[in-house]
Amino acid sequence: MTIPLHDVQMILGANVEGRVVAPRYDKVIERKNCVYFLSEVLNLDFEEIDESWKHGGPTWRMIQGQLLMPDTPMRRRVQIYLVFIFGSILFPDKTCDRVKPWYMHVLEDSVLDQVGTYSWGSACLANLYRELGICSRAQSRSLAGCTTLLQPSEESERYREFQPRCKRWNAPPKAGTLEHIRGLLDNMTADDVEWLPYGRNIHESIPRTLYHGTIQYMWVVEPNMPDRCIRQFGWVQDIPRGLIPSMEPCSRGPKGGTSYKVNYPFLGGMWDMVLAHSIRANVYKTARQRGEVDEHYMEWYTDRTHLKINNPDVGPAPLNRENVRPPDQPPYYQIFADLRADLRDIMQPAARYIVINQDNDNDDDDDDDDDDHEVQPPRRARR
Repeated sequence: MTIPLHDVQMILGANVEGRVVAPRYDKVIERKNCVYFLSEVLNLDFEEIDESWKHGGPTWRMIQGQLLMPDTPMRRRVQIYLVFIFGSILFPDKTCDRVKPWYMHVLEDSVLDQVGTYSWGSACLANLYRELGICSRAQSRSLAGCTTLLQPSEESERYREFQPRCKRWNAPPKAGTLEHIRGLLDNMTADDVEWLPYGRNIHESIPRTLYHGTIQYMWVVEPNMPDRCIRQFGWVQDIPRGLIPSMEPCSRGPKGGTSYKVNYPFLGGMWDMVLAHSIRANVYKTARQRGEVDEHYMEWYTDRTHLKINNPDVGPAPLNRENVRPPDQPPYYQIFADLRADLRDIMQPAARYIVINQDNDNDDDDDDDDDDHEVQPPRRARR
């Protein structure tokens, strides 16, 4: 399974048809233009925006503060609001507090009316594909991108049109620990998957979802290959065609190298020639049962993937508890005695309430002096 283009449009409402969100210049010039125009939109100094860009971009508070200014013109409000929406929903980063809007050139005054003609859905998916590849590396600890597309949910019956899109889907309950979730995924079968949440003919209402080629968000270019998830269209999954060729092969693997990066060329005219770069619905068989595959598919698939998330052959070594010497540690009463001594000076101002005796630290060990140091209950404070 994967996230096809029609998932993006159905869940987020972001159109997958339209022009590609591509850069006009290289990163150095594009960055300077973005900082300059963003400083104008937010009515802040160029140096302030430039400094914030070095740390991930302006914060939400900076954007919200300008959005709520009473004297901000309506056109500026629209631009600020789009910066906020794109940065918080379609292209969020790992900080969850900042936004780096590389797309500022499509929000300029002269072209603001054309912002809806871009394929924001495919740009969002390209960015998420790239972030999923980054977070799969061993040194990665978090995930950026639109993770809303990864969260399974059910459509709310109380949702009405023109309400915030986030109200359309009910958030699923927490499934437990990471190991528990991995176990659930490993034990899933084809019958446990909802392959057609939008019906069997979703490609008729969203024909772009059959597009087989690369998708792009600025300098991020990722492959989109729906022939590898045919079951999500209600067809029998067969062996897919070859991979979309990259500019250079990944150097990570048996041949050596440490780079996971795989670069694809910019789309060029591929995106505009959708009919020439789409899979054909009439070449696939309609599935008679859920998750049906071709007889040769699983043999091909098994040789190219990991069947389980948890590797049954690799795990923590079992501990042999026979003849295991217990760890050296002081008796429990010594632990409390040392702790009491360490806290004596810190808690002395409250000694009368927590019964700390500053003059005698060893009254627990001296049984003969118990009668001389009788502990008195703390006095109640007078009101």
